[in-house]
Amino acid sequence: MKRIVCWGVIVGVTTVVSFAALSQSQGGDVQKQTLAGLSGVTVLVAELNPELKDFGLTTWALKAHVQSRLKENGIPVSPQSTGQPKSGFLVVEIHADTRQSSALCALRYDVMFMQPVRLVSNGSLVVPAETWAKRGVKLVRASLLAQTATAEVSKWVEQFASDYLTANGPS
Repeated sequence: MKRIVCWGVIVGVTTVVSFAALSQSQGGDVQKQTLAGLSGVTVLVAELNPELKDFGLTTWALKAHVQSRLKENGIPVSPQSTGQPKSGFLVVEIHADTRQSSALCALRYDVMFMQPVRLVSNGSLVVPAETWAKRGVKLVRASLLAQTATAEVSKWVEQFASDYLTANGPS
């Protein structure tokens, strides 16, 4: 029995990894297709490193900014997960290396959409999976860290909004 479960997990992980590779290789067409039929989006911003607050970047402000950009594009935003199969999470993560005593910081920003997917290998198993993602890395002036992080996240949120509207039309 353990061997069957293990193979199921391996096949499931392979399916998700293959899907991610396929979506990247097809220029995002598959990513756009995964957004079709969605009824809403919940925004989650991963907890930021406490030292980023010193640079003017807070989790709350970033979440409010992302929600505002989505709403301005006509995308329904839920304050929390509805638990419906046709919704998902737009997850934002920002990491910055501010430990150097330099005027520059390394900034990494990720915007990804997570939604429930049914595994092909086991139709009764529904798991959360990343179905849309954009990532970036930049070297930025420490004095412009918050401004640059917000601008880069905004760029990916706008791309998500465009892909969402392409797949669903305006609300």
